[in-house]
Amino acid sequence: MVSERFVLESVCRHETLKVVILGYGNLGVAIARELLDLHEVRGPTVVGIQKNACDVTDASQVMRVVAELSPDVVVNCAAITNVAWCERFPSKAVATNAIGAGNVATALLGTDVRLWHISTDYVFKGSHEASTSDIPYPISAYGYSKHLGELAVRAIRPEARIVRLGWLYGVQYKASAPMLAATSRQARIYRDIRGHPTYVRDAARAIAEHIVLNVGEQRLIHLSPGGTPISWFEFLVDQFPSITGAKSEWRATRPVNGGLVPTYGWVLPSYKDGLKRFVDELKTQGPSHER
Repeated sequence: MVSERFVLESVCRHETLKVVILGYGNLGVAIARELLDLHEVRGPTVVGIQKNACDVTDASQVMRVVAELSPDVVVNCAAITNVAWCERFPSKAVATNAIGAGNVATALLGTDVRLWHISTDYVFKGSHEASTSDIPYPISAYGYSKHLGELAVRAIRPEARIVRLGWLYGVQYKASAPMLAATSRQARIYRDIRGHPTYVRDAARAIAEHIVLNVGEQRLIHLSPGGTPISWFEFLVDQFPSITGAKSEWRATRPVNGGLVPTYGWVLPSYKDGLKRFVDELKTQGPSHER
């Protein structure tokens, strides 16, 4: 059942902290690595579970995982994030992103397990930078399904922490604009949609730190570099001058001027700082990632 297991001792105390990550993809793996890197000698037990080991749309599978592993923390990264695919198959998006989220929250009823649920800036229309006090207004099937997931988690597990993220990128995000810019000399990068590009390692580290420390009272969190929303083209052109700007041609409607106002205490490093470290990471990956 378990795809990968990292075992170390407890972090702050002498008891063991066990973190189960559902949806062990790009962000889930990054969170697991940061949890371990934070405490090289003493760290939590981290269990990453891929979809083929636990499909969150199957409530019985989720219940079995929780019963078998007895976690202290569950991080739900399980989601369908392909926006165009969600537009074509909205019922399947709802099954994973909404009903699946509810299944995870339900599986923790009657326990003291802390739930962290990952969400998105796509729950908003994208007319301005959104704060946690703004009312969601999704304009895509993906955003709608994630909004329903938030509502399910909040109704079933009010004490859960819901973390909204913006545009994630990193070496593992092969189809993201930064990776396209790095691997193609003639990349056409969209310049008419704005948001907050977020280096996945920064997002993962912030989440990992708060899981370990377990401080703060926020239940709805915007995790973002903040600042003025920027297009992928504006974000990348200094590091990758051969790219050209293009008008977006996505099939699904997306927020055009979005971004998240970061929650106090959850501000990530700046755009430029994250991008510089991303480029440095690329240089360590070998010729396959060179421009």
